[in-house]
Amino acid sequence: MSQEPLRRCANHCSGTFDRVGCQVSILVRRSNDSLAGNGVLGDREGRVSPAHTDHTVLFLVSVHFPPSRDPRNSMHQPSPATVRCIGLGRTYAARRGDPVHALDGLDLTLEPETITVLIGPSGCGKSTLLRLIGGLDRPTTGEVRIGNRTADDARQAKQFGFVPQAPTLLSWRSVRDNVRLLTEVNVKASGKAASSNAEVDAMLAAVGLRGFESARPSTLSGGMAQRVALARAFVLGADVLLLDEPFAALDELTRAEMRRLLCELWVAHRSTVVFSTHDLNEAVLLADRVIVLSGRPGRIIADIPVGLTRPAPEGLEDTPAFGDALRGVRAALRAAQQQTTIGRAS
Repeated sequence: MSQEPLRRCANHCSGTFDRVGCQVSILVRRSNDSLAGNGVLGDREGRVSPAHTDHTVLFLVSVHFPPSRDPRNSMHQPSPATVRCIGLGRTYAARRGDPVHALDGLDLTLEPETITVLIGPSGCGKSTLLRLIGGLDRPTTGEVRIGNRTADDARQAKQFGFVPQAPTLLSWRSVRDNVRLLTEVNVKASGKAASSNAEVDAMLAAVGLRGFESARPSTLSGGMAQRVALARAFVLGADVLLLDEPFAALDELTRAEMRRLLCELWVAHRSTVVFSTHDLNEAVLLADRVIVLSGRPGRIIADIPVGLTRPAPEGLEDTPAFGDALRGVRAALRAAQQQTTIGRAS
């Protein structure tokens, strides 16, 4: 059969679905004949709907995901990973004075393919929580599970991508080699081969850095360097992405562009994202849910569902839905700050 109807189906639907890049079987009805074949596109839950063009009516059925054949994303698709923090506590010994209780009795479950944003007063343990989830630190009490693995085992298997506040690029490596760096480390333990130039270059193109593959970090602006850091995290094909105030040092216009870029990459890759910020607008724009932590020791005092459209359409911040969500988050943060003040006074 001619592949033209299938190609046109993929092109027509490429911006329609919640999850891009999956492969679907389609049935094409044209005049009195029926043709079956394969197209590209589907949604995250396997739901399908008819798509109409001027010559054909295309019914999309039976979604399946062979990652190696995904034309929009040549990286490994992450497998669903539920993050569970169970009775999590972290206390740091002090050389002088009392120990520092960063987190205490924290129970939290993060569902796969969601974006969770952490907010709270300074010193409430957001960065500590991200490090514990990512296996970069060990809890004093409780445990973290990534699917059926411990956080340490998941880290060795490269189930995490991490984007810190500063890009931390290696000055002697090119942009391409900085992005590929984490895929070259611990290949035997993770079972994931290092990314090829084609895979890295495709990711750099996705973050708007086509033509800068051979550039050195010293030639990049702050926003460009943070794009490299995003590309480095996503190229791993990690199940879980941890972002610790990654846009804090950027100006507002660049922050808005980086939020849009993060959402576009998340739509394509569907990792489980944990993002910390002090910016309440940013929290509401990005999150499926916002977790509000109390002052030290950090405990969860509010778990607020949001789930607005992502990437944010023009004018979203002027809508009643955004305003309602923002007011709820702000009220919870005020309560956290008051609790911190009372705790210090006592």
